[in-house]
Amino acid sequence: MKHFFDWLRRGSTILADLLLLTAAAFALLLFIPKARGMQTYAVMSSSMEPAIAAGSMICVAPCGQADEIGLQDIIAYRSGQSLVVHRVVETDRDHQAFFTKGDHNSEADEAPVGFADVLGKVSFDIPYAGYVLMFIQGKGFRYLLFVSAAVLLVLILTAKTKEESC
Repeated sequence: MKHFFDWLRRGSTILADLLLLTAAAFALLLFIPKARGMQTYAVMSSSMEPAIAAGSMICVAPCGQADEIGLQDIIAYRSGQSLVVHRVVETDRDHQAFFTKGDHNSEADEAPVGFADVLGKVSFDIPYAGYVLMFIQGKGFRYLLFVSAAVLLVLILTAKTKEESC
C-alpha cells in the first residue's frame, strides 16, 4: 500500500510541475508582447488565410501616425463591435484612410478604415494560440483552474496522510 501512495505523491508532484510550466509558458506568450507595448487578440475568421490562420493569436503594435502604415501591411481595426484583421490594399493619405481586403476574400472591403479606428499593425502571429487565449479569457478556464487546484490539494493531502499512517 505504501508504494501506491509513493506513486500518488510522485504523480501529483509531476502534475503540479507540468501545470506550473504550462502556466508559465502561457504567461510568457501573453505578457511579453504586452511589456513591449503590444496587444494580443485571437483571430477566429479565415479571411486572412493563408497568411494568418483561424485560431491564431496576433500581436498588434500600435501606430502613432497614419503614415506608419503602408501598402500590404496587415492591420487590426474596430468595425462596430468587431475586431477585423485585413491587409491594406490602398491608402488615402489626404483623409488618413485605408482600404483593406482579407487575403482569402475575393473583393476588397467596401468601407474605408479611418486611422482613428486602427488598433495597429500585426507584428506577428502564433498559430492555434488564439484558441488558448480565448479559453484562458473564458469562464471555463477559471473553473478548470479551481477544480485542478482542489484535486491536486486533495491528492497531496491524501498522500501525506496515508504516508504518515504507514
